[in-house]
Amino acid sequence: MQEEVENLNIRKENLQMNEKKSYSMSYLNSYSSVPSGNQNKELRVLKIGNSFLKLEVGCITKTKADVIVSTNSKSLDLGSGVLSKLLIQAAGNSVIDEAKNKYPNGINNNSIAITNAGNISGVKYLFHATLSHFRREKNASQAFENIINGSFIELRSNGLTSISLPALGAGGFGYPSNFVSKQMIECITNFLKLDKNSLNVNIVLHEKETELIKIFENEFLSCDKSHLKKVQSEQKLKDLIHKISFSNLKAKGKFTIYFKSDIEYNAAISQLKVFIADEFKRENLNETNMKNLTSLTVKDLEELFAKFPDIGIVFENKSLILFGYKNIVWSAKAELALLINNKMAGHFSSMIEQMKVSTDIQWQFLSSSNDWKSFSVYLNSLIESNYLKKESQVNFENENNQIGTIFFNIEPMVYLINQTRINVRRIDIAKLGKDSIDLPSNWIPTNSGNDFDLIDLKTDSFEFKNVFNHFKSKLQNNSVTISKLERPPKPKMHDSSKSNSWSKLPGKFSNEGTANPAKYTYTI
Repeated sequence: MQEEVENLNIRKENLQMNEKKSYSMSYLNSYSSVPSGNQNKELRVLKIGNSFLKLEVGCITKTKADVIVSTNSKSLDLGSGVLSKLLIQAAGNSVIDEAKNKYPNGINNNSIAITNAGNISGVKYLFHATLSHFRREKNASQAFENIINGSFIELRSNGLTSISLPALGAGGFGYPSNFVSKQMIECITNFLKLDKNSLNVNIVLHEKETELIKIFENEFLSCDKSHLKKVQSEQKLKDLIHKISFSNLKAKGKFTIYFKSDIEYNAAISQLKVFIADEFKRENLNETNMKNLTSLTVKDLEELFAKFPDIGIVFENKSLILFGYKNIVWSAKAELALLINNKMAGHFSSMIEQMKVSTDIQWQFLSSSNDWKSFSVYLNSLIESNYLKKESQVNFENENNQIGTIFFNIEPMVYLINQTRINVRRIDIAKLGKDSIDLPSNWIPTNSGNDFDLIDLKTDSFEFKNVFNHFKSKLQNNSVTISKLERPPKPKMHDSSKSNSWSKLPGKFSNEGTANPAKYTYTI
C-alpha cells in the first residue's frame, strides 16, 4: 500500500514537471523570434495616482524605458534564461562581464543586480532580479513584492522615472500565469498609490504569448472597473460633501487638526473627504443629519460655496464654523452675515458671533459610538502615509471643555485644561475613562510600568527653568505662576531652542536621565 502511494506521488510530480516544461518550451518559442514591427503595441493603460501602468505587446528590447527588468537565478548566469538571453543578445557581452565583476558570488534570491544596458537604445540600466522556482504562493507573493518594490526604489534612487518588466517567473521558473498577472499588478498598484512622484511602468509581453496576454488584459480590465466603480460612488457624494462638511447634530466632542503648510492642509482635506465618503457608505452619516441644521437652505449654502469654493463649514448645534485660509474665511463670513440678515434680521445674529476664523479641520462625532476609535485609527493612517507631518498636532476637546493635544514631532502628550490647573502629561489610556479616545498602540510612548511615576524638579535646576519658560510662554494668562513641576525619573530633556521638540540638554541636573520622553505636571 505504501509503495502504491509513493508511486502515485511520483507520477503526480512527474506530471506537474512535464506541464511546467511544456509551458516553458512555449515561452521559449515565443521569445525565439523578435515580433514584427519597430514599435511595441500598447493594449491597456491604468492611471494610478500620478503614474501610469501600461500593458505592451512586442519585444522588451524595443520598449521605451530607463530600466528593463529580467529574471535570473541567484548565480547570475546571464544569457542562460530565455529573456536574459534575448537581452544579452541586444545589449552585448559587456553586461555579462560587468555582472561578474560586480557580483562574483551572485546575489540572494528575491534581490536585484544592476548593470548598464549596453547596446540597447534608450535604456540606461538592466535590473537582473533573482527568483527561485515556484513552490508555494505565500513565498512567491513575498518574492514578487520584494522584487517589484526593490526595483522601484532603485529606479527612484537613480533619479529615473520609467521601467519595463516582463511577466516575472512565467517562463522556466514555473509560476502560474494567473498568479503572475494578479501579483504583479497588485504589487505595482500598491507602490504607485503611495508614491507621489510620476512613474511610467510597462508590462511587456511577446505577441505570441496569446494566453498570457488575455490573462493580463482581464486583470487590467478588472482593476479599471474597480476604479470606475469607486469614482462613481464618490461622485454621488461629491456635491453634498462640497456643500456641507464634517457635521453631526448630536456631537459632544470634536477633533481639531492643525497644519503647518498649505500642501499638508490640502492633502489632509482630500483624505478626510474620502473618509467622510466611507462613513456615508457605512451609513454612519446620511443626508438627513448633514443638512437643515440651520435655517439656511441648501441653496443659500450653494451660493456661498459658489463664491468661496475654498472654504469648509462645520455645523455646531445651529452655529456655524468656517474654516480655510484666513482672508477667504473673513470674506465668506461677511457675505454670510449679509445673507442671514436679509433672511431674518436679528434672529440669527448670534450665528455670526459664534463663527470663528480657523485654518483647521474639525470632525464632530457621537461620544457614545465607535467614532472615537475609528477616527484615531484614521488619524494614525494619515501619519503613516505622511499626510500628517511630524510638525502637526491634533487637539481633542470634549463636552467638559477639556483639551488634549498630541504633537507628532514628540511623543504623545495630553493637556488637560480647566480654570485652575494645567496638567501636561503622557497619555494614560486607563485614566481617560471608558468613553475616551482609544488611540492606536504606537501612539503610546513606551510600555514601561514607570511611565506615570512622577518626581518633583528642583526649582533652581536648569531643566525646571527651561521647561517653565517654554510652557509659560504658551499660557494665555502670563501672570499665572507655576508652583510645581514634575516629570518621570528618566526623561529626555526639553530643548526650547527647537520648536516643539524634546532632546537631551547639556549640563548636570538633579533629576537627569535619558531613557524616556518627558512628562510634566504643572500646578498653578
